[in-house]
Amino acid sequence: MADPKIQNAEELIKSVGIPPQPTVIMSIRNEVNKPHPNMSLIADLVSKDIGLSASVVKIASSPFIGMGKISSIDRALNLMGMTNFFNLVLASALQGTLTIKGVPKKIFDAFWNHSLQIAKTSQLVMKKADSALQSEAYMAGLFHDCAIPLLIKKFAEYHTIVDFAIGPTPVAGKIEESLYKTNHSVVGHLLAKSWHLSTPVCEAILWHHSLDEIKDMSDKTARKINACIQFSEKIVLEETVKSYKENMPDDEFDTMTSIQYTAKSSLNKLMEELEIDKNDVLDVREDIHKILGAER
Repeated sequence: MADPKIQNAEELIKSVGIPPQPTVIMSIRNEVNKPHPNMSLIADLVSKDIGLSASVVKIASSPFIGMGKISSIDRALNLMGMTNFFNLVLASALQGTLTIKGVPKKIFDAFWNHSLQIAKTSQLVMKKADSALQSEAYMAGLFHDCAIPLLIKKFAEYHTIVDFAIGPTPVAGKIEESLYKTNHSVVGHLLAKSWHLSTPVCEAILWHHSLDEIKDMSDKTARKINACIQFSEKIVLEETVKSYKENMPDDEFDTMTSIQYTAKSSLNKLMEELEIDKNDVLDVREDIHKILGAER
């Protein structure tokens, strides 16, 4: 019997219209997956799409990537390598696709910056936990909240719970289920599947707010990626509080530190799942603190 949450998410997506994967992304993916990919062709495919290429260069030059100013697609590809470059292209395409009319710019920017933060942090964490899964972790982090713009478009009141949705606690999911009979994790899972992300990544997105369900996941790769996303959300929250607390109003700071304390209580469990130690965490914290500082 089908899960009612998934059925409701499918109906919601039909009513909003699921953003299709751009044709250029499918062409690039086909080339990347060949035994001997043509790097020049990949760069050319991106360069021909003016909007996509501009977005790629902009994100490549951001603190999230950490390579300084990037002036061209060719340079980005040469410096990043094919896998990381494709991840960046996919990120740029996702940003363009989810820039939906009716979603306030301030809210979208907060959502998008959070997505990039979690993607980069997930990659850094997975480098410590299982280096072979870095790319998968990045994709999962990038797409984990991808349903949020769709829900804002569909439901006028959804903007009131966005801050909870992009946080590490399951509060938003419970509110979403009470109002819409589904949640952003389920909708995001379906969107990720439609963009042909791997099964472990899609499964990790589906359960990214479900700490207790990690132990029940049968796919070990999905389980590790899921733990990585949840761990990254908690680390980013803590480092964000540290970076911004000086300029944060007292009432907002009290709320953030309360959420932070709740999140911190589960870090040890996630560290065990990822098989990383305190030194690994310190390294990741240092890198993320630098990125957040560069953003300010």
